[in-house]
Amino acid sequence: MKSFVWTAVVLLALAPGPAAGADELSGGGPDVQASAAESWDQAMAGIGSSEAIIEMSDAAIIIEVNATDQDAGFQVFADSEGWRNVRVFEPNGRKIFHAMVEGGIRRIGGGTELFLESEEPEFEDLDELEDLLGLLPEGEYRFIARTTGNDWAIGSAELTHLVPAGPVVLEPVPEPGEDCAAGVAVGDAVIAWEPVTTTIQGSPEISIVAYRVIVEDEVAGLELNLTVDAGTTAVTIPAEFLMAGTEYAFEVLAIEDGGNQTITESCFVTE
Repeated sequence: MKSFVWTAVVLLALAPGPAAGADELSGGGPDVQASAAESWDQAMAGIGSSEAIIEMSDAAIIIEVNATDQDAGFQVFADSEGWRNVRVFEPNGRKIFHAMVEGGIRRIGGGTELFLESEEPEFEDLDELEDLLGLLPEGEYRFIARTTGNDWAIGSAELTHLVPAGPVVLEPVPEPGEDCAAGVAVGDAVIAWEPVTTTIQGSPEISIVAYRVIVEDEVAGLELNLTVDAGTTAVTIPAEFLMAGTEYAFEVLAIEDGGNQTITESCFVTE
């Protein structure tokens, strides 16, 4: 099994200019102590009593599994008013991610939305999947950002290991021995699937809140992305999106209430 370590530092320096972030890397002062902290407790201890603490607009961490390719990874999202650095800490308080902006991005007001997707190692069986998920334990992940206005923004997100089973596609289905379903009518293209009622391990203790269907014409670079509620298990693809005699890849994603999602992939060819 591949190693899976995604502690990282991302440096964004897209324009020349003074070392706007240098104060975060040199020694001294509670600002520097908090910005350089390797643990959540150190970060909080480094915030001065008179400094403002605001709530992040959003923070999330989820698991994404591809049931067709049998691979899995983690996704992290943070959204805050303009920040110069942002860090993520796992439930035991250890820092697992740190990003900061410098130069032109810092001067324009800093970063706002941040999306991180890890590598997606393959797994042979459910035991290997459990080993992979165990690298990031369940629990509360905490986020902290230093804004360009010198406030602190804080957020949190709960990660569980409840992963949906992969949706079983009912339509369109390839003929035996074929990769893609063929002869799909442009004016009557439907993607349908069985409702997902268990985790990938077979447990019924899961709540599906939505499905997402993504259809791609990979040659033309076109994509259709639809999200439907948990009671919907079929969508009609608009004829305006489809061309005759064209191959389309598609995915059906089951999304549980904690945000974890599992993908099933397939494809079809229009007549």
